[in-house]
Amino acid sequence: MNVTGTDGLTILVDEKPVAENVKHTATENEKLVAQVTLSSGPHKIEAKDASGKVLESFTIDIDFGGRYLYAPARPKGTCFFVQTDEYKSSPSADSSVKDRFKALDKDRTIWKVESIDYWFQDSPESVTIKTKKGSSSGSVIKRSLRQAACDDPDFAD
Repeated sequence: MNVTGTDGLTILVDEKPVAENVKHTATENEKLVAQVTLSSGPHKIEAKDASGKVLESFTIDIDFGGRYLYAPARPKGTCFFVQTDEYKSSPSADSSVKDRFKALDKDRTIWKVESIDYWFQDSPESVTIKTKKGSSSGSVIKRSLRQAACDDPDFAD
């Protein structure tokens, strides 16, 4: 995810480019996200701007099956949130979601994230809920990874 303010970001893993000329995105745009699959274990991650200047360089131990968000040189005013929505077949059913928006740590540029259903977009208004035979109610939880200004009131619970 390139939130550096300029186009041309390159991400290297173990000194090999895995995402080149990544475009800047000031707002949510799932089409401008580079996705890479890495093996588990330690990896050297490096981000370079269009001129080749190193913006960040570090080693991280990738967990097997883990999903990560990396936003190198993230401006302090840009934050990421996990939005959790519960869809219920019965409006009177109790909600199991207590915190709809959870901000990712503002002091980091890489995060391990839980299961995400929608990347950089809002959750849909409705989803199909499959219930067990004989059951009249059910619910399903969907999570979206969102990008916004850290002080955006729409992302506060």
